Amino acid sequence: YNFIKNVCLYKSDGGGIYTGGVTAAGSTVKYNIIDSVVGNNEGGISDRNMGEGIYLDEPSLNIICEYNTVVHCSNSGIFLHKVENHIVRYNTIMDARYGFFAAKSSGTVKSNFTNNIISTNNDRNDYEPRQIAVYYSNANITLNNNIYVLPFENDLIFKYSDDVLRNFNDWKKIA
Repeated sequence: YNFIKNVCLYKSDGGGIYTGGVTAAGSTVKYNIIDSVVGNNEGGISDRNMGEGIYLDEPSLNIICEYNTVVHCSNSGIFLHKVENHIVRYNTIMDARYGFFAAKSSGTVKSNFTNNIISTNNDRNDYEPRQIAVYYSNANITLNNNIYVLPFENDLIFKYSDDVLRNFNDWKKIA
């Protein structure tokens, strides 16, 4: 039940809510509102802003992330990095470079991303050609029953490990 606003104004590669390591195992991230995660590139090692709304980092496992609202993130609304067996459900994500980003799973047990709402609110981005609803790269994850809101004609808002932008139907063929 936190309201978190204007995060990572001077630092990059961080999040409104960040957890990493095995000490977080079994935690719950629930009923939070996260607004404006800047991820200032001058405070990091990247040439772009890298602010994550909710950042579940390596080697965390068994975390439940639910009923959160995440808006205005320079990188990802929810980012899973080298993780295993998370449940991410009933979240609303709006206006992020990547609504949901999962990369480099560390284990054999899948994480689940279900019943979430992702809205791409901008047809431009400083790094990607546009905002991306879902991007996952070498991640062991199941995505089911999510709602993707797209207020623009260009429907190429899904990206897989091969870095090709796809519409929903083409993405589901390989996902």
